Amino acid sequence: MRQFRLPLLILVLLIVGALLFLYLQQTADAKTRAYGFIDVKESTLAFDIAGRIDKLYVDEGAMVEKGALLATLDTTKLQLQLKAQSAQCARLKAELTKLEGGYRPELKAQAHSEVARLQAAAALANLSAQRAERLYRQHSISTQERDEAHYGALQAKAALDNAQAVATQYEQGYEAGDIAAKRAELAQCKAQQELLDYQITTQSKLFAPISGSIRSRLQELGNQVSAQVPVFYVAPRTPKLARFYVSELVLDKLKVGSAVTIANAAGHQVRATISAIAESAMFTPKTVQTEELRPDLVYEVRAEFADEAGQFRLGQAITVYLDDATFKRT
Repeated sequence: MRQFRLPLLILVLLIVGALLFLYLQQTADAKTRAYGFIDVKESTLAFDIAGRIDKLYVDEGAMVEKGALLATLDTTKLQLQLKAQSAQCARLKAELTKLEGGYRPELKAQAHSEVARLQAAAALANLSAQRAERLYRQHSISTQERDEAHYGALQAKAALDNAQAVATQYEQGYEAGDIAAKRAELAQCKAQQELLDYQITTQSKLFAPISGSIRSRLQELGNQVSAQVPVFYVAPRTPKLARFYVSELVLDKLKVGSAVTIANAAGHQVRATISAIAESAMFTPKTVQTEELRPDLVYEVRAEFADEAGQFRLGQAITVYLDDATFKRT
């Protein structure tokens, strides 16, 4: 009987040792390993103005560089509006040039000639009035004849004054207020012209704001779209953001700026830098851990890393290794 007890005792010790080893291994793994996913970050691209889509240069999955032309709107109507606006601005500019240049020289000469003629007529009317006054005193003419000569001189003087005012106006040019108003009208026309040109050259074209991949194309060729209606979703190529979750025991040892190693199922690994650590706890997300571990309270940690080669896909599950250097960094 005793000969069976020793092997049985050894077997029990081996089982206990194995279980203890597995427990310690899992505990160590929990302290040095975490799980998470690559965060889905994307930009929504839309036109600034409404219009009909004329061209689409990329499709879903395409890699684009920052500044690449992705789509354009039909600008036929805008081109016609710009043409009409340019003609209106040209007309206003010609009118302003006319106002700033003053009256034509021939009009000025004609006004001065009229002044000279009326000066002579006024002088003659004055002489006639003076002569009529003398004759009236000599009882040679009637009162009516004297009055006609007197008021004739007054009319000649009024006509001369009017002609001199016209000549002065021609010399001084158009009113400053009229010129200022025409300048403002021309400036408004040019501003509208620049807006139309900007809509044609910039707002009717959709450019990639970042280098990345086209995740979704939401519109088709010929679609009529309103302003700010999404056309593409673009995901940045780099940097990328990883979200992973750690327990409270590990949390105190992590610092912003610490380095971690991120790995995916394909075997790719990359170094990442912790950029943020959550202040409040949460239950483990369903997409990260098994059902047994989901009730555990964990803290979210975010880390950024460069991925120029595109080895990590958005939404992809990852394993994060927290090495000794991570814990020792202060």
